[in-house]
Amino acid sequence: MEKFPSDIQFKYPWRSYQQKVIDDMETFLEKRHLHLVAPPGSGKTVIGLEMMLRFNQATLILAPTIAIRNQWIHRFIELFYQKKEKPDWITTDLENPGLVTVSTYQGFHQWMTKEKDVSKVLLAKQIKTLVLDEAHHLRTAWWKSAMRFENQLSDPAIVALTATPPYDVTVQEWDRYIELCGEIDAEISIAELVRESELAPFQDYVWMSNPMNTEKEKINRFRRHVNEYQEQIRLNSSFIEIIESHPYINESSLHTEEILSDPTYFVSMLIFLKEAGSGAWLEPVKITGVKTNKLPELNLEWLEILLSRLLYKETLVDMKQPVLDEQRKYLKRLGAIERQKVFLTSNKRLNRILVQSPSKLNSIEEIARLEASALKEQLRMVILTDYIRKEDLPTQVGDEKELRRLGAVPIFEKLRREGLEFPVGVVTGSLSIIPKKALIEVNKLANKWNIDVTKKELPHDPRFVEISLNSTANHRMVQLMTILFEQGHIKVLIGTTALLGEGWDAPSINSLILASYVGSFMLSNQMRGRAIRVEKGNPTKTANIWHLVCLDPTRFDGGEDYLSLTRRFEALIGLGHTKGVIQSGINRLDIAEPPFRKLDIDTENKKMLSRSSERSRLFKRWKEAVEVDGKLKEKLRTDKSQVNVPSMFIFGNTVKALIASIAATISFFVLFMLILSDGNEVVTGSTKTIFIFVTIFIIIGIMLASRNIWKLLKITYKNISVEKSLGQIGEVIYHSLYEAGLADTNPKGVTIKTDEFSANVFCWVEDCTIYDQNIYLHSLLEVCDPIQNPRYIIRREAKALFRTKVDYHTVPYELAKNKETAEIFLKHWVERLGKAELIYTRTTEGRKVLLEARTDAMSSEFVSKSQQLSVWE
Repeated sequence: MEKFPSDIQFKYPWRSYQQKVIDDMETFLEKRHLHLVAPPGSGKTVIGLEMMLRFNQATLILAPTIAIRNQWIHRFIELFYQKKEKPDWITTDLENPGLVTVSTYQGFHQWMTKEKDVSKVLLAKQIKTLVLDEAHHLRTAWWKSAMRFENQLSDPAIVALTATPPYDVTVQEWDRYIELCGEIDAEISIAELVRESELAPFQDYVWMSNPMNTEKEKINRFRRHVNEYQEQIRLNSSFIEIIESHPYINESSLHTEEILSDPTYFVSMLIFLKEAGSGAWLEPVKITGVKTNKLPELNLEWLEILLSRLLYKETLVDMKQPVLDEQRKYLKRLGAIERQKVFLTSNKRLNRILVQSPSKLNSIEEIARLEASALKEQLRMVILTDYIRKEDLPTQVGDEKELRRLGAVPIFEKLRREGLEFPVGVVTGSLSIIPKKALIEVNKLANKWNIDVTKKELPHDPRFVEISLNSTANHRMVQLMTILFEQGHIKVLIGTTALLGEGWDAPSINSLILASYVGSFMLSNQMRGRAIRVEKGNPTKTANIWHLVCLDPTRFDGGEDYLSLTRRFEALIGLGHTKGVIQSGINRLDIAEPPFRKLDIDTENKKMLSRSSERSRLFKRWKEAVEVDGKLKEKLRTDKSQVNVPSMFIFGNTVKALIASIAATISFFVLFMLILSDGNEVVTGSTKTIFIFVTIFIIIGIMLASRNIWKLLKITYKNISVEKSLGQIGEVIYHSLYEAGLADTNPKGVTIKTDEFSANVFCWVEDCTIYDQNIYLHSLLEVCDPIQNPRYIIRREAKALFRTKVDYHTVPYELAKNKETAEIFLKHWVERLGKAELIYTRTTEGRKVLLEARTDAMSSEFVSKSQQLSVWE
């Protein structure tokens, strides 16, 4: 088998954070696996090359782009190889592989799909190491080709490198990703890179806006029509009759298996019939095991489930019945149907209104103005968006039309029309615009590179010039615009994410506006990485990163644009705005939370403005935060049981809070009576009046709140508090994983911790590998969150306020693969939490219990908000 020359080695000393990975390489070599997560600029490529050399066997390296593919070869020659020329055993030709073969994912996929046996060419070369760079790209067809090839290798060594694991994908996609790349073995954190001055201190900010008036009218019209429809459908006797005569309802005992396969649909029918005043639901509800008073009210989410299945995917009902045709036609006119699915809470059209709202053009203009005022000549701002919108560029003076959408040209036009005093440029795949004053430098570069530049004044504004290069030199355009930007001939550069989002390098960026619709963690992190690179000669550089969001005032949760933003922040790690903690999640920004109906957006944005101007303080706060001898810890944050009562009663969300409130009220009345007593001569008339007024106010408040007290007590009585036993559950999970051979670190040396705050409970594990940490947290998340469709569940009984409460929990996926490991989980559960029963859900009886458990979870009055956080401590 061909080996690498013995004299090839890394020429330079390892950075401290890289050395930690190098120190553990013997473990990775033994496992024949390394899945490394590290930010852009941390040297992932170098570590990947070192692993390749240590495995010392023929290697296939796959990268997302040609530029990154070539970068692998260049880095190997520059940092490892002792000669200047590329050795002939490194190749990019898949037809003629070498000791090291480097390809793009797209090229490899196309090559693999030519013929079924083309991989034999690589197998004949005895390739044993597979390196997957930017592995988060491997989720679709590329994944299939890579997986097919890996399965043909005998005992392969896998090196997977990524800056952004695809945390936001579906469970199935995540499982496929892990199947190919394996669980995460090592992680280099942003905090370590800032501490070593390899990344610049930075901060994320959110700038909020409301929809424009015309957009509000569209949103309100849709909401009004949906509410009217919800009222009408409850009274539609023909529609009610269809539900009543459905086999699931009048012959439910004959359709148990079908019901169990999709319990949400069945429950939606029960809820609808109950809301419609029909008694047909009373008998079939018995098979769920759920008490009749626990079924929730009919809301839009349940109505969506019912209609989507009944109108388009039903097999037991005649789909051509007139009443069903009427519903489909009406909902289509309403814009509530997309791809044979009903959307009543929102739809793509409303979501598009928010994410593409021209109100964000105003946000961009305000941010640019503020940053220019603060940074002056040092301003280097990049604005990234998704589309060019070239047709929005005026063709003559006076042709300026209203700007109604986001895009490179609308953003340019907004800034140009506002007459801001800084040079603006645009660079996209088909349009590049520069200030006319920058032409002198453009001509110098054209002469230096011996290329032709075509220049054309913008007909509506001669201060700007559109430039283009001949096709053979077109690859120089980004380089040219980058130089103009770095030198300050352009201070605000507008570009598309496709061109500048991944792989582009301009270290001088100190302000970034993400005017992109993308909600994925991966691309968001890649775009953000453009701004946080260090700049030579500027050791105190900081970067402000601006996220735009348009709120839906009609939605309690703020609408899809805000929800997308919160999902994005689940994987974006940074420094807290008010606390010196480095962690993921949008809560670290200390911004307003839903509901937003009465939010003063101007006040919220001014708060962001004030914080963004404190760059010197930001630099100092980052340095203080990373100086601690910390490490990145993955934690599970679960909200304490949330109840649907006013916030004045949710103080810790426990009965203790209620008792404390009552005690405080009684104390006030006692004090009040003492003050008003005849023996108290120091009290003036005005003081008595104030106390009387306050007392009346409190009495009114108690009268208004009294109807909620019973509900609070009832909900507390019906539910078992998970957070009280979260530490024991954590012990059950880790000990089970270790005994089942799924965790490597002996529990004797592992510390399982919980930390309780006013609203949250945190749980995490210390003194074990990152691999163990991740598999532990994923399992804990499954146990804490509502039951979905696991192979095994735990049924337990617990005392809750003088009664026995039956509760169900998922046996984590990794432990539920077979009965033996599931019983290990049961054994540890019984040891630490008491008597419980293991139920296999793939039998008829087991699926009935699962239906009861899932229905109970779906109808719960608590809202699960478990979340995995990355925290530097």
